[in-house]
Amino acid sequence: MKRIFCLLCIVAFSATSNAQLNGMKLKKPKIKKENVLKKPDIKKSGKKEDVLKKSDVKSGEKKEGGALLNDKPKYNSENPDDPIYKSYSDAKANLKWARGKLDGPYTSFEDVAEDLEKARKYLDQLQQYPKESKKNYLKDMEAQYSDMQVLVDENNADGEKYDGFIDGLTEWNNCFKAYKHAKDCDSKTLTVHGYYALRNDFEANYPKRHKSYYNGKNEVLNLDRYFEETYEKIELISDHIDDIESHMNLKFDASMSTDIDPGKNYLFQPERYLKELSIEQKLYTYYKDSIWYESRPEILVLQERITKQKVFLEEIISSGRGEKHKAAFWKTVVDNARMSKAGMHDSGIEAFVKSKFKNENLGTVLKVKIISSHWKVSKNSFDLPVSKYLNCEVVYKKADGTCQLVRLAQLTRDYLGGGRYETTKVLTVFPSTDTINCNNINK
Repeated sequence: MKRIFCLLCIVAFSATSNAQLNGMKLKKPKIKKENVLKKPDIKKSGKKEDVLKKSDVKSGEKKEGGALLNDKPKYNSENPDDPIYKSYSDAKANLKWARGKLDGPYTSFEDVAEDLEKARKYLDQLQQYPKESKKNYLKDMEAQYSDMQVLVDENNADGEKYDGFIDGLTEWNNCFKAYKHAKDCDSKTLTVHGYYALRNDFEANYPKRHKSYYNGKNEVLNLDRYFEETYEKIELISDHIDDIESHMNLKFDASMSTDIDPGKNYLFQPERYLKELSIEQKLYTYYKDSIWYESRPEILVLQERITKQKVFLEEIISSGRGEKHKAAFWKTVVDNARMSKAGMHDSGIEAFVKSKFKNENLGTVLKVKIISSHWKVSKNSFDLPVSKYLNCEVVYKKADGTCQLVRLAQLTRDYLGGGRYETTKVLTVFPSTDTINCNNINK
């Protein structure tokens, strides 16, 4: 009974619910306006971007002046002989060939003109189709044609002037390739100044053709580089002349202790500096020839400097002024030379030194003077005695009658230990001598 009652209740509830739903209206859910994808109203906006967004442009399509070039003719396999596509394809090919020849290493304007003439033919065919004539791709091709035709027209208008530039540069190229420097070249009218003037004038008048010419003519770039390196070498010659002039005017080093002013180096060694300048002169002449009869002021000044110093040194030699100055200086030095003051006297030591000099056959010993006031001790790094020594000066007379003053003759006795030294003495003569007036050895 309970089960039957529950079933009756469920049936009754279901019937009541259906009756209520049948009497109700179901509302649709509200959708916000911004979630609705509206179609653009072209008439109202008038904007091209409303018609075709950037994301709608296929990759590879070009854009010219804000206009999309997606309207070019397409190849149709079902109609391979389509006259519009054929004219488009032939025009495009000839424009491409013309551009390649203009930008290539060797520009032949005759060939470029032929390509453009053919391109013009096919462009005119396309212009006959009203719809094609208004399309952006054709406008772009017409612009390419116009740009290149301007260059051809310029060449035709002043071909003689352009040929003059090419002929001039060709002369340079041929001469440079064959000889490397102008003294071997047939033409003596070539100068670096003239070369750069020609090249710069060519670039100013025909910038595009100048660039094409220089891209292909590697020998011209080599010529530029060659001139730059040559000028650097000439600058080095200028530095060398600076060094020579500076050293010429330094005080002569007499390599002795004297208060006498010897004078400048050029008075003692004019031949040396003349030889050095002659070397620079040869280099200058070679590099001057290598820069093709250049007459730039700084180069002419360099020659003037070399010539001036050579004339100056040659006069010192030819007049005997240098030799007279040297003779007077050395006579003064000799006359002023004196032996040092004696530190002590020991007739035995003086006799020993004199006998040793006789064995050397240097000449006749005239005087021995002990400069040290006592025996001086030499020690090692452990502060232990090694030997003791005396310093002497010796004057001897050579076979030619001149007297030489030995500034250092050292007498040595080795240490034996226990405060004792070797009795045998060793004489060491240091090769430092001055010429002295024989009459002044006792002064």
